[in-house]
Amino acid sequence: LEVLVFELFSLWGVRRRAKKTAPEYVENIVHVAERLAQQKIGILVVLTGHQSLSHHIQGGFDLNGKISEPLLQSIFDPSTPGHDGAVLIEGDIVTKFAAHLPLSEDFQQIKQYGTRHSAGLGIAEKTDALSIIVSEERGTISTARNGKLKSIVQISELEHEIELFLKEKFVQKIRSGFFENNIQSKFLALLISLILWYLVVYQLR
Repeated sequence: LEVLVFELFSLWGVRRRAKKTAPEYVENIVHVAERLAQQKIGILVVLTGHQSLSHHIQGGFDLNGKISEPLLQSIFDPSTPGHDGAVLIEGDIVTKFAAHLPLSEDFQQIKQYGTRHSAGLGIAEKTDALSIIVSEERGTISTARNGKLKSIVQISELEHEIELFLKEKFVQKIRSGFFENNIQSKFLALLISLILWYLVVYQLR
């Protein structure tokens, strides 16, 4: 029984550690943003929140492609039509590229930036989306969320911003599905409790 308990706790630890690992597509986005910033290739990526973007975008091409570094790099290749537009992402899927976003009128924030930053901030003012912008003039990375522009100094900050956005986006879904999901985890916790109770009672005898 002691061996079984150890194995169960080990499995529990593996599951908990696995939950802390960032999704692969987050790493893909971060790596592409970092690489293209170094090359001074401008990009605008929008991660969809709870609110629909459909009422705020114009044009673009529909796409149902899983996020990968080659896909994002090909879209933002300066020789392609999608280079100047925005890429819209929902979950780990690129849903649209070369989309046009509403421009911000917050001149205090965008006065030192160009159209990409104005568009990234514009959609972040009207929805709960997260925008990731790379300036082709400066080779810098910024994010826009909740109507605020933020400069990214270290690339680790970008990954943190995306992970924080995803956690806040899905927290409501996780709570609402608590009793429907994670059945294996709950069963494992119950089984561990029963085994520990048995061991305590057995030793008392």
